[in-house]
Formats: sequence, structure tokens, C-alpha cells
Amino acid sequence: MMFLPLILALLCLNVASFRLFSPEYDADDDFNLFVFTQWWPQTQCQAYDVMNKTCVPPGITKWTIHGLWPTVGEEHKPVFCNNSWPFNEGDIEDLKPKLELQWPSFESHHDEAGFWKHEWEKHGTCSTVLPYLDSEHKYFEVTLSFNIKYDIFSVLEQKGIVPSNEKTYQVKDIENALLDSYRVHPTVYCLPVKSSEQMLSYVELCLNKEPSLIDCVNSTAHCDYSKPVQYPPIVRLDGVM
Repeated sequence: MMFLPLILALLCLNVASFRLFSPEYDADDDFNLFVFTQWWPQTQCQAYDVMNKTCVPPGITKWTIHGLWPTVGEEHKPVFCNNSWPFNEGDIEDLKPKLELQWPSFESHHDEAGFWKHEWEKHGTCSTVLPYLDSEHKYFEVTLSFNIKYDIFSVLEQKGIVPSNEKTYQVKDIENALLDSYRVHPTVYCLPVKSSEQMLSYVELCLNKEPSLIDCVNSTAHCDYSKPVQYPPIVRLDGVM
């Protein structure tokens, strides 16, 4: 029994140390932030099918949504939180015109409905602990509103960063444009391309549960600061740029 106080003291120290060095952890929460991911449509055409350079449907001119993901630290988790709450396409019927323009799929193995189903069942079901996201309709409606509020295309355009086949940009200039506008650090993703410059691919913005913008942990991913980055203009399915 003489060792019991020592054991208890060590246990308390370990817990305190864990909280000290892991400020993102909260035992009462399943996640502590959201990652809101938008991608540039034309780059996704290159990413999923190099030969298919005309995968962007007419009407899409700006950055579109990949997803809104509950996150702990750097990990997009929890996921698939409620198997008893499957995707119901009918619940978002009124949102479809917006979803088709703001949240299309560029993956060959997912049509639009399949993509929305994946995002709801993997990430949306884990967001329903918050009142403003406690239904399938709210999850998609709120995420659509973020796409309007955090308009990546307009922010970059204001800094002279526009899609071009001739002009390239520096990754740091893209980061700085987003930082100047949103006052938080984003995560910028690039797509490495063997035959040409790397391409601008994703931008992640991080939000707390309020939800308000906060700094993301990482500033770049798959980007080479020493090389220029291409921001390719959209080539629509009808062949018009």
C-alpha cells in the first residue's frame, strides 16, 4: 500500500502532461475543429484522368466543395459515426441545383449522388452533435454557405492570381493572398505533374465549432516552394474555356 500514493501521483502527472502537450484534445469532445476543403475543378480533371481535360460541367466557374470534415488535430476523424442514418437523396432535393454547381464529383467512381452520400455518411454523421448541423439537410446547406462565404476564386483574383495557360505563380503568393483576406493560415495543396509545372489543387480552411476561422496546422502539402505552380483555366465539357 505504501506505493499507492506514488502510483496515483504518476497517473495524475501523465494525464496532466498529455493535456499540456496535446492542447487539441478534449475528453468531452469527439472532435475539436472542422476542415473545410475546396478544390479547383480543372486540376481535378487532371488528377483523376490525365486524358480527360474537359470534365467540368457548364456553369461551374469557381472553386467547388470537397467536404466539411470533423477533425482532431491533423486527423480527419471521427468518421462513419452513425450507420443507422444513411444518406437520403430526397432530404436535399431542394438543394440539388446548388449542389450540382458547388459540390460536383470529379471522381470517375462517384456520380454526384454517390459523392454526396459518401461525404454525409463519412463526415456528416459525425457533425450532428452540433445543433446547426444536426440533420442531413443542415449539413449540406451550411457547407454550401461556406463555399459562398469563403470564395477562394475572388480572393485570389483580387491579388492578380487568375487561371491562365501562360502565367504561373509562386505557392507563397497564393498562401499570402489567402492569409491577407482571411487572417488565418490555410493549407494549400498542389498536384505534382510530370510533364509540366505543379498545379494548384486544394485549399483547406479550418474552423472551430462556432464556426469561426482558425489557423490550420499545416501551410502546404505536396507543394514545392522552389517551383512555380500552374492555375489552369477551366475547360468545360462543351469545349469552351
